[in-house]
Amino acid sequence: MKYYERYEFSQNGYKKLFNFNNWRVATLEYVEAIDSSDIDYLECHYETDEAFILIEGNCRMAFFKNNDPTSKEFQIIDLEPQRIYRVLKGVYHAHRISKDAKIVLVEEESTADYNSHRVYLSDEQRGVIR
Repeated sequence: MKYYERYEFSQNGYKKLFNFNNWRVATLEYVEAIDSSDIDYLECHYETDEAFILIEGNCRMAFFKNNDPTSKEFQIIDLEPQRIYRVLKGVYHAHRISKDAKIVLVEEESTADYNSHRVYLSDEQRGVIR
């Protein structure tokens, strides 16, 4: 009889570990595509929330102020290790992580491009985030 399954951080970038019913658990580690100097867009998921858990390293999240995609103002937060951050559906957000970061993501299996939207940032908006 099998009592448990064990999963590890074993690759850079996003890696889905498993799903259960409508939920999936994934890990996220640094890759150049998510370097903090290159936030090109913020995205929102229309139907699903996401939970981010920083295990180690650093993660910075950006949100449009008042969730307004035309805004040149942002709310920026630094995630604290061992805390759970739930990003609510419909909220525009982006994250950038340090090279030593390890993050666990919990999200609905249906979180995907077809129910999400991206807003690409202007040079001025990118400058504010940097």
